[in-house]
Amino acid sequence: MAKIEPEASVAYFRSVGGGRPFSPDDLTRQFVLEAEALREDVRAAEGGGGMCHVVSELMEERYGWPRLSVAYLDKEGDVICGAHVVSLLPDGSVIDWTRDQFGEGHSVSLIAAGSAEIGRYRPEFYEDFHPGHPDDGDGVMVAWLDTYAGHTDCDEQDRLRAARGDAWWLDDTTALEEYRATQAAYAVGTPAPKRASVGM
Repeated sequence: MAKIEPEASVAYFRSVGGGRPFSPDDLTRQFVLEAEALREDVRAAEGGGGMCHVVSELMEERYGWPRLSVAYLDKEGDVICGAHVVSLLPDGSVIDWTRDQFGEGHSVSLIAAGSAEIGRYRPEFYEDFHPGHPDDGDGVMVAWLDTYAGHTDCDEQDRLRAARGDAWWLDDTTALEEYRATQAAYAVGTPAPKRASVGM
């Protein structure tokens, strides 16, 4: 049975976060628009795709926020995306530059350390980093030990999609279809249509 562990996620993110402090007041409309423009420029240049790793790397260079590969989970803790890269802030919060790729109506998102949503992000589990791994001497993953089924997050993501179907976590796939259409346009070198920023 999957579950989310907000406190465990925050504790881990605080242990590896850094860079300049950032608060909800810093997430201005202008900041979001500039981040969205950068994200879309990267996607267009790369021929489409989420590009979370590239955008997070660019933001690390700008602001010093470390990037981390995480699993992005649904509200029950099932793996939507097994390898997603976000920026970590010093207080344990996360900035997700490419959350739009999951079709839930988000764009650039600040997920505060004190929010229930932070539990939807957790360190990515793979062969050499998972609950019960011998190298976890500090026990940073023990909160997830009773729900870890021995699969990497990427394998679990694939298993869930095979069992539940594409976009299994969505009741309405409109935003996901729009995202995918934009990425398909980038893949053939067509500029994506300009659209208003979606929810943060």
